[in-house]
Amino acid sequence: MYSKILHELLEFSGVEPQKVYTRIINTQPFYKKLKTEEWTVVQTLVDPAIGFTQLDISLSCKIGRYFKLLLGPSNGGKGKPQPTDIAIGDDIQRIKYTRNKYVHGVSMIPEEEMLDFFKEFTEVAKRVDKYLRKPRFVIRRTNQGVSNFDNGR
Repeated sequence: MYSKILHELLEFSGVEPQKVYTRIINTQPFYKKLKTEEWTVVQTLVDPAIGFTQLDISLSCKIGRYFKLLLGPSNGGKGKPQPTDIAIGDDIQRIKYTRNKYVHGVSMIPEEEMLDFFKEFTEVAKRVDKYLRKPRFVIRRTNQGVSNFDNGR
């Protein structure tokens, strides 16, 4: 779901994926740093049927920040935003931080931490919905008390 949020925010920037691709190929300092697998994904931006949908969290943030398509965090990108940091740029940083935490650091997630994650994700999704001016995510409770997030469309 975090990837979908970032895709929506990139779309909301008003710059079409094909134009983002053109910016990338015309910006040598940026594209020289792309890994082979990232370059493969970037090439999908030229297909209007695919758009931003193939970008993962890391590449969405990398492109969004470099080309100023996504808002930056209040803390300048230094670590996880504080709970009081609730601007969209803070939520983008929160998404990136959370992705890195679970991909690079945690092998076993305690149930309480997972519940905290879902609570925080709920708040992020609500703020993004408000920013994009459209209801996007439907939150459903399971028997275990953990939220499931579905695309509300």
